[in-house]
Parts: sequence; C-alpha cells; structure tokens
Amino acid sequence: MDAIFVGMSPRPAATPSREAWAAGANWIGNDALWVSLPNDGVFERKYSKLWAMALRSGPITITGRRLEDGAAPSRVGAMNSDNFGSSIEFARAGCWEVTYDFAGEPLRFTLRVVDT
Repeated sequence: MDAIFVGMSPRPAATPSREAWAAGANWIGNDALWVSLPNDGVFERKYSKLWAMALRSGPITITGRRLEDGAAPSRVGAMNSDNFGSSIEFARAGCWEVTYDFAGEPLRFTLRVVDT
C-alpha cells in the first residue's frame, strides 16, 4: 500500500491500516495479496486488468471457473508481484469464481463478467 501513497498522492499524516484503506473501495485481500474489484462486482470483458497489491514476492497464478458450467478451473491470467495490474481473460460472460494463487495463500472471490 505504501506504493500507492508514495509519489502518487500526498502521504497522509498517519498511514491507515490495510483494512481501513481497503474499506474506501471494493478491495479483497489476505496476508499476501489485495485485489481491487469493480465497485458493483461486474467485470466488463473489454477490459483486461484487475489492480492488485502484492505484499510478498513471486509469481501469481490466476484461475477461474464459470459457475454456470460447473467446469474445472482453468488459467485465466497471470501476474508478478512486481506489477500492480493483473491481466485476466474470461472465455465468455457469466458468473466466475476467480482464485489468485500466491505465496501459499489462495484468494478467492466471485465476479459477474459481462460483454458490453
């Protein structure tokens, strides 16, 4: 989170906790990674990034499965802890369960993916 505050905006007098900072938007996270979700939980396929803040180092694997199909999860994206954006591609619209696998701590959430 310090990278967000340093250089991108004036540093606040007191740095908020991760939880307090994330409460101002739609972030989900754990001890290894935080991901910024769309405010309404709807991801438009024409965009291909979700913003993320890694708190550790290493590669991050992103898998997803379309819940309507009941299919096995497949790789939908990847990122490295050095980047803020994770490229993500969904095969088609629908309700998707997404898992970021990083540093032995999976981060799982659901998105509604739409075509626009």
